[in-house]
Amino acid sequence: MSLTEWGRRAEALYRPDYATRYRAVDDDIRHGVLVETFGGWLRRLSESFGREITALDLGCGTGRYFWAVKNARELVGIDASEAMLAQARQPVDAGGISARHITLLQGDFLSQDLTDGRFDLIYSIGVLAEHSPLDDR
Repeated sequence: MSLTEWGRRAEALYRPDYATRYRAVDDDIRHGVLVETFGGWLRRLSESFGREITALDLGCGTGRYFWAVKNARELVGIDASEAMLAQARQPVDAGGISARHITLLQGDFLSQDLTDGRFDLIYSIGVLAEHSPLDDR
């Protein structure tokens, strides 16, 4: 695992007790307007490929949006916090997930070797500019 300064900050924030509380909120808001709006957008976008895809969730947290990704042969989630990934191993709305395979990686997406062309869809909801710099990287 390789973390930048931004990744170390996120890892320090999302400790096990915080991750447990965060997950409880995720479960509570699953059918709320905000999650349904972002989830609907992600579902329509992933379906628009018209074929199986490989998707990457940058800063996946508890797997809040895994259920929304459709037509995925593989869904990769990256998060700096092992505690959040522990929650993502039983993702939010697990019964609604259609991805054939989910891979979870602990690390900082700013320091990951993300092979060009590996992913058809890369998304990040609630991470950019909060837990990573909003710059050319």
